[in-house]
Amino acid sequence: MAFQPGDHLRVHRRRFGVPYTHHAINFPDGKVVEFGGSTANKAAMGIEYGTFELFAKQDRVDVVHHDDHDPGLAMRRAEWLVSCPPPRPYHGIGFNCEHVARWCATGWETESLQIRHRLFLGRSLLVTAPVAFWLSWQTRTERPVPPIVSGAIFAWSGLTIWTVTEYHNEIRHFVKHIRENCPRELRGPPAT
Repeated sequence: MAFQPGDHLRVHRRRFGVPYTHHAINFPDGKVVEFGGSTANKAAMGIEYGTFELFAKQDRVDVVHHDDHDPGLAMRRAEWLVSCPPPRPYHGIGFNCEHVARWCATGWETESLQIRHRLFLGRSLLVTAPVAFWLSWQTRTERPVPPIVSGAIFAWSGLTIWTVTEYHNEIRHFVKHIRENCPRELRGPPAT
């Protein structure tokens, strides 16, 4: 498949058997802008130019389509982020390659759908089921739920709340950086 400059690219990978996607903005001459770097050293990751070949790593690559996508503007936004990166480090949940690529492609969208769908939906189900079990147990039996089970349910619920809060806090920092530093002509319409 021939990719066009300014396309929002997504490569499908697996790490430790778990599927995930990595995102970038395509540039001419076999280049991409990605929130890349070494996966072994997350703290050193930055928004940078890379090669399509290293980005793809012979895995399946496709285009993420957006309504009203302007390829030239997507490349200008990506170039701006390379020259004026946010001061926040890479954060697997709240500030990752998909957040960056989606903003470059749209000028306003800063979500990571793989995090929202996989992590939050999975966590929601893993919290809802144990809480429902706990409530059912409490109301249908005269025996209390063992303390270890209650503790685990509440700890998992707390971890889920922390994860969602962390996700939104990181996005707020990214959006703040854009609002305070990005030239107006590169920003899209404000999110509603």
